Amino acid sequence: MTEQSGLSIMKTNNMYRPRGFRFNGNYHHYRRHTQPKNKDTDCFMRFGRWTFAEILALLVIFLLCNVSLANTSCGRSIISKKHGVISDGPELYPKKRSCEWLIKAPSENQTLKLTMKKQSIECNYDYLYIFDGDSYSAPLLASISGFDVPHFLLSSSSKVLVALQTDYGLEKDGFELAFEAMDCPNNCSGFGTCINGICTSCPASRKGTFCEEEWCPMQCNSLHQKGNCNTGSQKCHCKSDFVGESCSLPSAPNVELNSWHTLSSRSVHFKPRSGHVAGYFSPSDTLFVYGGRSLNEVYDDTLEYNISSNTWRNVHTSSRPLARFQHAGDIYKSYLVIFGGETANGTILNDLWLFNTVSLVWSQPVNHSLSSPPGLIGHTANIVEDTLYIFGGITGTSEFSTKIYTFNFKTLNGWETLAILGGKPELFRLYGHSSVYSKETKSLIFFGGERAHSAG
Repeated sequence: MTEQSGLSIMKTNNMYRPRGFRFNGNYHHYRRHTQPKNKDTDCFMRFGRWTFAEILALLVIFLLCNVSLANTSCGRSIISKKHGVISDGPELYPKKRSCEWLIKAPSENQTLKLTMKKQSIECNYDYLYIFDGDSYSAPLLASISGFDVPHFLLSSSSKVLVALQTDYGLEKDGFELAFEAMDCPNNCSGFGTCINGICTSCPASRKGTFCEEEWCPMQCNSLHQKGNCNTGSQKCHCKSDFVGESCSLPSAPNVELNSWHTLSSRSVHFKPRSGHVAGYFSPSDTLFVYGGRSLNEVYDDTLEYNISSNTWRNVHTSSRPLARFQHAGDIYKSYLVIFGGETANGTILNDLWLFNTVSLVWSQPVNHSLSSPPGLIGHTANIVEDTLYIFGGITGTSEFSTKIYTFNFKTLNGWETLAILGGKPELFRLYGHSSVYSKETKSLIFFGGERAHSAG
């Protein structure tokens, strides 16, 4: 799993959430333990610590035997080479094993580029963890499971720790991971000049720590007369009928329908994340984002993206909800509404918050009822007229929530539990699903997600 920071949109006629799977009724979620007792369950973060004696012993063996450890074997290996490939071996990887590779660039000033050549890891049960350093306390670069090969990874240090963790279940073909030591990250993407480990002299058309970004993607679609590259601001200036970082998205309705457009691929304000909540507000043409997590941090920031100007900003508020991820939210008038979620220490929340997108203030409505929903993650939230509907998800005791909870913002009578008059209760045991309200049928429509024993 690697977080993404891009913002994309699909143009339709109308114009305009990672983790945690549970099977057999059990829910497993990631904690940063010192030993691997829980599995993170994104298909795509941490355990154990080598002692100094163990590392020294491995190094002595390496020097005495004069063999390359940069190929196969599922044990503990130290590799100090400019480039090579590590693998769990030519056969199926073993069950219930912890295999480790410490890759060291020849020079402390170098960084490492990692490229996956082959990947077949039992999804949701076995994991390949990659740390940006020589220990399990280093930042996590990726948590990999399944079959989808990730984009290449770049370290910020001269060492990378790779760990394969398997369970008693299925054996798979495993992985092959190529590594290459570089004087500068990704060799400055082939554009800049590497001096003392820093990319300098990036061309006027490129930016980033290793010249990886274009100032004006697709030349702002200037050939199609959608925008122009402004060298002063070093970004695209779109014509009035177009928006996005490359001016590709028409603002007029019914034009270039059913196509994806990248609005913003990177910002100093928006850190890559997953498990956040976002809501679009038409009057101001803005998108508000709250919370989420990376592989190493849980966020409590409130972000605003203006689609017309293609600008991000961090909205600083005196009070705000606790940092969280896997919460749910919707829009109520000029408010972004969020409920539930999980904190960095694993607490499952049941608090309700409203963010006023005009005054830019967070507040909590008073709950006049004696009861409240349990803490939830992986649930959905939908506003129908003046009422918020909360459905599904998993509680802090790893149980599926089958009830529908409502909160009316007009009467402010507090939380109520909706009486369900029909249907099979087992079908209501959903986690990680999505939902939408249909005005035509006056119905909440739920799609996908996970049930106790099967995909929804």
